[in-house]
Amino acid sequence: MKTIYLIHEQQDLLWNNYGNFEEVFAEVGAPFPPKEHLEHIKSNGGEKIVLLSDDDSEILGWIGIVPEPDKKIAELAGIEVNSNYRNKGYGKKLITEAQKWLSEKGISKFKFQTSPLFTSNSLLYVKAFQSAYKWNNQNALPPDNIPWPVVDCEMEWPLSKRKIKIKDIEKALERSIITWTGLHPKFDDEGLNSAKQYQTLEIPFLSLPTVFEEFRNGNFDVAKIPFSAFEWLSNNGYHFLDFQEYDERYFYVFRKNKK
Repeated sequence: MKTIYLIHEQQDLLWNNYGNFEEVFAEVGAPFPPKEHLEHIKSNGGEKIVLLSDDDSEILGWIGIVPEPDKKIAELAGIEVNSNYRNKGYGKKLITEAQKWLSEKGISKFKFQTSPLFTSNSLLYVKAFQSAYKWNNQNALPPDNIPWPVVDCEMEWPLSKRKIKIKDIEKALERSIITWTGLHPKFDDEGLNSAKQYQTLEIPFLSLPTVFEEFRNGNFDVAKIPFSAFEWLSNNGYHFLDFQEYDERYFYVFRKNKK
């Protein structure tokens, strides 16, 4: 595997002539098509880092970075791992390479937005890199105006030694404010104790294609109900604390804000 800095190494054609963007640009949610996306990053003084197979035939993953040196921060302008090569640590490698590039410029923080629905994102950003999620309730998907959960995210490095320990994870999962039957969630805020110091919210393994397939099948609750639960937590003074995995189950931990 090779690591290519497309802009610094003047390897634009490696990206622009790639034959199968469906494998590496289908889920990122970028505001531009692939070629225009590279040009946008380039024109803003950024970099796109690519992991390339040893035989140069496949892009295994990529990450886009746009630094804001005056603010000592950078925008994470997209990251995606080839759909045929996931769960191999490539996402972690891409972020680590991007952090190294930014550290040389005196920058040690990313900012970006993502959806807390996407399990693999939360495993990478929160669990692996201790990113801070902050609820952002200003989003809906046209044309049906489906409430769409979005968080503002900040990732700093080097990492702290923070580690959240939950004594009884199974009980924590039992107390999740959302319950799921398959991909159909249920949330009832009546009777919830907003005075509790901690809350948990379980989420199944979701991705953008999975959620959109549920939409096509008429299951809009897969996004609406989590939106309502995240909104309730925010309105009642809770903030994202951690994201954990236990026995192929996934859940957020929230803590009450200090007054």
